Amino acid sequence: MDYQTARYAAECARWYAASGDESYKEKAYRSLNFVTYCSDPDGKAYESILSNGISNWWSDCYGEGPRMFYRAFAAIPAWSPPGEDHILYSESILKDVRYKQKTVSYATEEETAIDYLHLGFKPSSVTLNGKELAEKNPTALQGYLLKAIGHGDFSLQIHRQEKGRVLISGQ
Repeated sequence: MDYQTARYAAECARWYAASGDESYKEKAYRSLNFVTYCSDPDGKAYESILSNGISNWWSDCYGEGPRMFYRAFAAIPAWSPPGEDHILYSESILKDVRYKQKTVSYATEEETAIDYLHLGFKPSSVTLNGKELAEKNPTALQGYLLKAIGHGDFSLQIHRQEKGRVLISGQ
């Protein structure tokens, strides 16, 4: 099934990110791959490879299934498109998202959340409401985690305790 397999893939990816168990990374990869077989050439989703052409509508295929890819990419950012800047997932509603050369900015709606990004540049500054955020240490509630993911790309997690305007800038 499209949605359930995508959900399983996202959970496997999250478990891999938390545990480092490579078998879950492989399960996530294979499951997401299977889900891509549940779309026709126009991108229309269907329930399973066995239900292609059956005239019924599966809401999970259209809403929940594709969103699970974002959760998987947040767990394994190297799977998102290389050399590009992307907000992969947020626990909050984001508005006024802007992508410019070596700059990503957006407004947040909730105070406490984590935002997951894939950046094609190394940030030199991460600010929230004009205040510089520091690299997060284990006891801090607010800050960011930065990790190189190859080919000059970076994974960025921003842990926030207030809402407002986030600005990520590179050199």
